[in-house]
Order: sequence, then C-alpha cells, then structure tokens
Amino acid sequence: AYGRLEIDGDGKGGSGGDEGGVPPRKETVLISTQGTKFLENTTVVLSAAVSSKVNIPTDCEAAHTLAKAYDVRYNIPEEHRFEKVLDKAIPNFDLKSAEAQDVEDALDLAIAYLRRVHLFSF
Repeated sequence: AYGRLEIDGDGKGGSGGDEGGVPPRKETVLISTQGTKFLENTTVVLSAAVSSKVNIPTDCEAAHTLAKAYDVRYNIPEEHRFEKVLDKAIPNFDLKSAEAQDVEDALDLAIAYLRRVHLFSF
C-alpha cells in the first residue's frame, strides 16, 4: 500500500473497512537482491593509521566511557557492569598510572564488552 492513506478492508475499494487509515508498522524487513555476501565470515584489517599505540590510552578512555554510559542507559545490573568486569580482569585499574600492557588489555576488554553486551562495534 505505497503512498495510500486508506485501507481497502472489505475488498470493495475505497475506505470500506472497519479500521480506516494506515495501520501502524509492526516490523521492518530488509531484503537483499545481491545475495548474502555480507553474511560471509571475512576479516578486515584496518590501516595502521587507525591502529596506533599512541592512540591506545585515548581509545581506552573513550571505550570505557561508552561502556559505562551504555550500562546505565540499558539498566545493566550493578554486578554485571563493565566496571565490575574490568576490576575482576585487572584489579584496581587506573588509566593514568597503569602499565602500557594493562592499558592495552583494558582497551581490548572494553571493545569485547561493548561488542558482546551492547552490540556496539568500537
């Protein structure tokens, strides 16, 4: 019913149905005519420009901020939030005083958490 403002509920044309108007959309279905190439398991390697050790502390801070914000927004129980997971993996983690390997591990953990818990690709 593209562009129609009325529904032919009784099949006689016009607006002869009980409902009248356009029904609310319940679902959206996307159909691909190009095959399912996007479903194939492929690995994409990003350029070194976006994968630099210099960016790790900044990226770590940004990923942690996102994880904490999404936890609050989606009411993740306190005991399952990112901060608790991070504390179990790297006890007493502090970005400013942590060793380089701990910062990298904390970034990896945040990226995995965002992907698995919030379906967010960082």
